[in-house]
Amino acid sequence: MRVLHVLNSAYGGSALSTLQLIEELKAHGVTSSLVCLNNADAETESAIRSRVEGSVLFIPLYWANKRSRVKWWKRPLLELFTLSKTWAGYRYQREISALIRQDRIQLIHTSTLVNNEGAIAGRRHHLPHVWHARELIGPGTYYEFPQPLQWAQYVLSSCACLVANSKITEDNLRRYFPAEKVKYIPNGIPISGFKVRTHRAGNCVVGMIGNVTSTLKNHQAFIRMAVRLKELPHITFRIYGSLPPEADSYLSGLRGLITAGGMEERIQFMGHVSDVPSIAAELDVLFHPTEHESFGRIFIEAMAGGVPVIGMAGGGGEEMIIHGENGFLVEKNNPEQAALLVGKLADDPELRSRLGARGRRDVESMYDSRADF
Repeated sequence: MRVLHVLNSAYGGSALSTLQLIEELKAHGVTSSLVCLNNADAETESAIRSRVEGSVLFIPLYWANKRSRVKWWKRPLLELFTLSKTWAGYRYQREISALIRQDRIQLIHTSTLVNNEGAIAGRRHHLPHVWHARELIGPGTYYEFPQPLQWAQYVLSSCACLVANSKITEDNLRRYFPAEKVKYIPNGIPISGFKVRTHRAGNCVVGMIGNVTSTLKNHQAFIRMAVRLKELPHITFRIYGSLPPEADSYLSGLRGLITAGGMEERIQFMGHVSDVPSIAAELDVLFHPTEHESFGRIFIEAMAGGVPVIGMAGGGGEEMIIHGENGFLVEKNNPEQAALLVGKLADDPELRSRLGARGRRDVESMYDSRADF
């Protein structure tokens, strides 16, 4: 079998899950090729190419949803710019078609609902197409489509099945698609690569993992939580993830919050780190404040390393976090509650050890990609 994967970013949980899937498929005799958004630096591109046996193509991709970090009145301009680069997903079909013929592709897998290049190619070449949902969609979510019913019909007519990465995503998709079309397959990770953290008294590292190029990760909530704990000198705060240019308005706003809170020396931007087990080994607590998470791969990665986790109530975190047993859930827009729980964990290494050990057991039993369930 030869599969073409379409990936909407070279970074983030979707990229990690897709590249891991490619590795796992090799053991079953499946050869993979890849089409990926051209947002990677040279080092990341090289690393991705080294993991993919077939051809790899980095190109601009069309995002079907209109939501972005820009203000509403700028969105039509952004849409025109995107259309000019991609022609609504058709511009690079000649290159994709050449890849399909050269690598003798038999199936196409699109690892997001917001890109349609894989669906277009599947129709053109009469190939089965699997659409993999890794986001929550619809009104009130970050992924809101202008004509959701028409869009849903297009998706249905362009795929053999829809894969949901969590039960929450599955429930969300069934508002728009027949139940028989939606298949629930949770994300998994190879947990053998994670060393269980030993928790001790003293300095406590509290981290967030989320690209600063993505506004939906809600880095502001992490900073507001940290500011409320500025009087506790034994806590260090770290934000891991790709950074946009310094002139970027979102990054500037985050730095402004840090400065206003007097936390310039306490909150560190660590940049992109591809080795997630090494991050988990550095953390004592993970606070992941994203409100629109469909799964939250980072939760199970931290748990695999024996790190207690704190997530937002609602979204993917509720599927993995058992409040008070392997971590905590906090209400949205409640930095005081988050700070209280982070402070409690920072002061109690025994509690961190207990929650971390339970998290590790939960990941072993439910999310180990190499386990025989």
